Amino acid sequence: MAVKVRGADLPSERDALLDVLQRNLRDFPHAKRFDWLYNRNPVGRGRSWFACQQGTDKVVGVASVFPRAVWLGKAVKICGQVGDFAVDSDHRSLGPALALQRATLEPVDQGSLAFCYDCPPHEQGMATFHRLKMEKSCDMHRYAMPLRIEGWLDRVLGLRGPLSVPIALAGNWALKLLTRSPCRLDGSEISFHAGSFGEEFSSLDEEVGGAENTIRGRRRLEDLNWRYREDPLHDYRVLVARRAGRLLGFVIYTVSQQSAHIVDLFGRLSQNVGLCLLEAAVEDARSCGVRSVDVLLSDGNDDGSLLQKAHFRHRSSAERVVAYATPGSEARAFLDEGPRWVLHRADVMA
Repeated sequence: MAVKVRGADLPSERDALLDVLQRNLRDFPHAKRFDWLYNRNPVGRGRSWFACQQGTDKVVGVASVFPRAVWLGKAVKICGQVGDFAVDSDHRSLGPALALQRATLEPVDQGSLAFCYDCPPHEQGMATFHRLKMEKSCDMHRYAMPLRIEGWLDRVLGLRGPLSVPIALAGNWALKLLTRSPCRLDGSEISFHAGSFGEEFSSLDEEVGGAENTIRGRRRLEDLNWRYREDPLHDYRVLVARRAGRLLGFVIYTVSQQSAHIVDLFGRLSQNVGLCLLEAAVEDARSCGVRSVDVLLSDGNDDGSLLQKAHFRHRSSAERVVAYATPGSEARAFLDEGPRWVLHRADVMA
């Protein structure tokens, strides 16, 4: 059956949006994060579009765009990240997905966003972009560090229970020695940061600023508080580096039962201080008993070499980042120059 795409009237059609998301993305508590994601974003409210059956107006698909503040070169611009993209299984031909994808470009062509970007997780997700003659702007890559060998012993050797304990203890001790970072603080100090992010974080964002031919996400206090202190689904740990009381940078991560995920690393960081921040995060995760720590970085991010020095290893390619700007616009000219995308996991999380 043919579909049509129309703008969703949020919040009056909130339940219809949540219904289609919950039908298709079942392992995620969409209702719990709706107000935070769609209404409380400090950069602006989210916008959504519905794919509806013609004749019945039944909602069979949805796509949304969430505003993001980014440094586009040396100026801050408001762009949009596409997310909450879902289509019912009986309408998953290319047509409905393509119509929804085109709709997410409308705020850019209308001038309310400088550009927008989507993050398809695999090559299959690139199908609509190929039809629109759009190519990826960069790739994300996953780096990981193993912290414990119990999972490997079970999965590869079939060892578990009392028999595996002495082997696991020896193996975990060896891993700790092999993955310790050779960092020196050189007068800096690392500490946990609890509570809200203050003005010093906005000042740090301004100090780092933007760079020619580079795109990175803004890290002002309002961005950080919304992302890391108000998120209803995740608890984030924050480690900061300071010298003589002055903020140099930070690392932010989550810890679950099995793994830790570093979502952000930012600041004016020397290699030594960057290594010490990563080492402190790894040691904290290790003390929680997790089996591994991973990081997601764009291929234009110089932190990749820092991760390798910290004994993280490249594991796999992850999301692709596909960007769109209106032909003839300043942002389109910038994107056509092939800028360096400096992204972390936080920049591709919806």
